[in-house]
Amino acid sequence: MEILFIGSGGEIEKKLLDKHNLDSVIISAGKFRRYRRGWRKELADVRTSKSNAKDLFKFGKGYMQSKKILKNFKPDVVFTKGGYVTVPVGLAAKSQNIPLVIHDSDTVFGVANRILASRAKKIATGFPAEAFDASLEKSKIVFTGNPVRNELLSTSLEKAKSTFGFKNNKPIVFIFAGSQGAEAINNVVFDGLELILKNYNLIHHTGSQGIERARIAAHNLPPELTQNYRPYDFLDSEMTDALFVSDVAVIRPSASSIAEVAAHSLPTIMIPGPFSANNHQQKNADFLEKMGAARTLDQSSLSAIRLCSEIDKILSSESAKKYLQTTIHEFWLSDSAERIARLIVSAVDK
Repeated sequence: MEILFIGSGGEIEKKLLDKHNLDSVIISAGKFRRYRRGWRKELADVRTSKSNAKDLFKFGKGYMQSKKILKNFKPDVVFTKGGYVTVPVGLAAKSQNIPLVIHDSDTVFGVANRILASRAKKIATGFPAEAFDASLEKSKIVFTGNPVRNELLSTSLEKAKSTFGFKNNKPIVFIFAGSQGAEAINNVVFDGLELILKNYNLIHHTGSQGIERARIAAHNLPPELTQNYRPYDFLDSEMTDALFVSDVAVIRPSASSIAEVAAHSLPTIMIPGPFSANNHQQKNADFLEKMGAARTLDQSSLSAIRLCSEIDKILSSESAKKYLQTTIHEFWLSDSAERIARLIVSAVDK
């Protein structure tokens, strides 16, 4: 098939498009800013209101561009993945009666997908239909899961162990604070680092903002604990090894992180971020906990003792550990990318 990628021209986009040799066009796109402060405060923020008004014109321009692009390209189907750049494209597809398929990774749709859901022929989701409220047309929903990069699925236990080189047989805990580093999670780890390391080996993804503090903390550890701590600001190939070798993961419950621990059947403790868009992390966590697939800790009452206690509960009970492993794995579909691709093709009217 012939593929045209429509985007906003970001750097990550450019790298991926070049890598996969895809044709692409850039359109104007504006986003709607909101900061969960209540509508009165949102309206009172003059700077935000001005930016939203300015981006409304960008959206209008993007819509006209999208209509022209689709008219010339004549696609049999349009697929969007959320984000503000998809709204003018999705609306343009609907205006020209082109079948639209959308995908959302989380248990709560972002603004873009909420706008496009009623106009879509099919809705691919990262979670089963029961995770969503009644406002969505359940007949449109197809649970495809969230794809996980192939390189995160292939390694060996021997290689994973050699990557981190722990010298003892203590359980391995993987704390993933996110790409930027979740300060609240990092603070708990640093405050209780010695307590954690007395009981476990720790792979700690600090993010770029926490790595210097991690290095200082590591330098100040008692000699007998130094070998139990592996801090990283960024994980490349080590990410696969960390997922493979760990006994418990502590994560922000973003859709991608959930898919990765689910793929590895990894018992998981989730700490939702209080300011995630549409509160999606909390809602992801609530659904998984309700299904018995993971444990949740509230960031506002988080402490090293509380975190260690929750880890102990999992590791001290083989049945609890096994149950979490089995249940979280049900939220990973190994052929997720293929399911999405087949859904896109099946939506073609011809």
